[in-house]
Amino acid sequence: AYYFEIPSDIDSMIDIALGNCFTYADVGVANDRHFVNVSAMGALIDVSQKTDPNLKNTIGVMAYYLKAVTEVPNLKAMPVKLITPEKTYEEEIFFMVVMNGISAGGFKQISPDSEINDGMLDVIAFRKMPVLELGPLLFNVINGNHSKNKHVLTFQTEKLRVESPEQVSTDIDGERGEE
Repeated sequence: AYYFEIPSDIDSMIDIALGNCFTYADVGVANDRHFVNVSAMGALIDVSQKTDPNLKNTIGVMAYYLKAVTEVPNLKAMPVKLITPEKTYEEEIFFMVVMNGISAGGFKQISPDSEINDGMLDVIAFRKMPVLELGPLLFNVINGNHSKNKHVLTFQTEKLRVESPEQVSTDIDGERGEE
């Protein structure tokens, strides 16, 4: 809805839903589950599921940020191998998102250059870094200025295989995914 700038009033939404407005969209597949917007993995990806719904209703997106701060002491980097047709990356990351849209988890500009129908997946991996550098990086993510940070790996690909010797939590379009 954010990507397509769908209005927030119900009458306008119904007009769009019942109208003849459509576009083609890429669909990703992660462990046999399809996603349109985002597939995420690693630490912090379940923050939205752990955040108190009452707090979400009271302070909105700030509830996610506050919950994420409480999870920082538990952050642990995981080794991953990211295999694409173009290149293989071996990294230690905290978490990663594979985007098709521009926003996820309350972050409006996490992948500002993503196109929903360009045939490409936009990969953003947050590398292991000193915990003190997470705060400034969070502000960069909020503003969509994180892609040039040395602790952020970004690339586009048509196909991605992720391997890790560790069990990794996943989230598919905001729902808990398989490990």
